[in-house]
Amino acid sequence: DELRSRGYKIYSMNSASPGLAVFNLYHYIKKNNISLVHAHMSDSTIIAYFACKLAKIPYVVTFHSNQLMPSPSWLQMRLFRLAARKSQAQIAISESVFQKVRSEISDLPNLHTINNGVAAILEDKVGELITARLKRISNGPRLISVGRLVAIKGHEQLLQAVAKLVSTRPGTRLTILGEGDLRTHLENLSRDLALEAYVDFPGAVGNVNEWLAKSDIYLASSIYEGLPIAVAEAMGSGLPVIATDVVGNNDLIIHELT
Repeated sequence: DELRSRGYKIYSMNSASPGLAVFNLYHYIKKNNISLVHAHMSDSTIIAYFACKLAKIPYVVTFHSNQLMPSPSWLQMRLFRLAARKSQAQIAISESVFQKVRSEISDLPNLHTINNGVAAILEDKVGELITARLKRISNGPRLISVGRLVAIKGHEQLLQAVAKLVSTRPGTRLTILGEGDLRTHLENLSRDLALEAYVDFPGAVGNVNEWLAKSDIYLASSIYEGLPIAVAEAMGSGLPVIATDVVGNNDLIIHELT
């Protein structure tokens, strides 16, 4: 909806199979006179390869994660490597992703690193926000985490850590923004850990910057990342960040320095 409000056209292929996705993308390319396709992630890269080959147009690929293809079959990985090599340009969103791609797919003709970027948030008010946080935090910090509610984000471990924290800092509050398949499971886990009074799940929101401004510390509990935009946005808003020491997070964070 946000993209549509900015004038972007959104087309959903609603494909029941990869073959149908290729056909739908090819049809859309021809109907709308598309001259270049930008594919993101593994399945889209394979689909773009076949559709663009049929349409005789170039495509570029962006790699967003150090896990290039989750649980691939031998054939899927072979097709993915072929599709990546045939693209006109390849983009890694961080240096660690660049190195992972280099190790997994040899002979990429035009691989570059273009880091994820975010606009500085509330730049003129950062000092004011930090002062307000220092006054609040003595009563217990307002913690926040933003991301999809899926296993790789490590929310189970995050809740377990907060359960230990509230025993000594009962003023602690945690807000987890986002939606995903694990929402019900995480809400149940929160109840099992007696955290109902301490943890909120507002879901996906459109005003993340406002939530960051009301928080004291950002928590990033991911098991792995590409280059986490949510962490960069938190840092841009002047929030201190506590994060797991994993690839992606440690591309952004220098321990006790940034």
